[in-house]
Amino acid sequence: MANMPENPDIPEDVGVRPTPTGPDSMVGVSGTAIYGGYIVEQEQDSKLTRDQRYKTYSEMMNDIGIINAGVRFFTNLLGRAQWKFMPAEGDGLDEGMAEQIAEAVHYALHNCDTPWHRIVRRMSMYRFYGFSVQEWTAEEREGKICFADIQPRAQRTIEKFHTNQRGEVFGFIQESPHDYKQLYIPRWKTVYAVDDTLNDSPEGYGLFRGLYRPATQLREYLQLESYGFQTDLRGIPKGTAPLSQLQQMVDEGRITEAQMQSILNPMKTFIQSHKRNPQLGMLLDSMPYHAAGDNQAPSSTPQWNLELLKGSSQSHQDIARAITRLNSEMARMLGVEN
Repeated sequence: MANMPENPDIPEDVGVRPTPTGPDSMVGVSGTAIYGGYIVEQEQDSKLTRDQRYKTYSEMMNDIGIINAGVRFFTNLLGRAQWKFMPAEGDGLDEGMAEQIAEAVHYALHNCDTPWHRIVRRMSMYRFYGFSVQEWTAEEREGKICFADIQPRAQRTIEKFHTNQRGEVFGFIQESPHDYKQLYIPRWKTVYAVDDTLNDSPEGYGLFRGLYRPATQLREYLQLESYGFQTDLRGIPKGTAPLSQLQQMVDEGRITEAQMQSILNPMKTFIQSHKRNPQLGMLLDSMPYHAAGDNQAPSSTPQWNLELLKGSSQSHQDIARAITRLNSEMARMLGVEN
């Protein structure tokens, strides 16, 4: 490093004046623009803007089974992990001192008011939302300094970020959902985790952003499937009867209105309350209609008939395959596919 020039020659066509610097200082800045603590977003979908993003993500998690199950599986898996603290070796510490430090750290983490496994589960939500902030408090217990508690600060309540141009986070401005006051939480007083693999935003990226599109499609497909079942006429009974002939007989006084209804009631009852069972059946007159004219040719259509409507199931199968494909895709993204 001693042989490195402080300001290497820059070609004239670059058009940039060299910034005096050395190997121990930064020249570039963060790729995320932040003004007054607010992150300048490039998102075009209104449901994913700052005001709506976390509401949209929460609805996805609550309404879509594979997302809900995947999040719970991952967080519960982390929550069941066993944490051990091994005494350090070397670093000028004798064995007894190293063991005391390891025991003190174990005590500090496992004597919070909130159990450590719950803290870990809450912290791991950064993987889905993009970031996670939890605020800690400390106190002395049994002569030892430990965490009194570590409490989550919901992502939707973090209004602004206190950062510098290099993207270093120094604090968070939370808007209280109770009285809408702004509260400053210093970075050193928090457990802060961020998914910064795909960008350098303090809010991170998170799996929910990638799940948004397939989750939206899945909702649409499930709605179409519901419409299909609701409007599918297959299995609905359809009956035919010589209604006009019966009405004519009533008008001519050959039968009464009550007698006509008595004739029609068995078919009406079957249509209105049919349910498959071993005793289900209907006996109908097979006498066909007769054409008017000299020959009185009989028709092929019986005067009384009862059948169940039929239809193609192809569309249901297609939509079911699309739903299965989307569920598998989201399971892969969550890392819970079988």
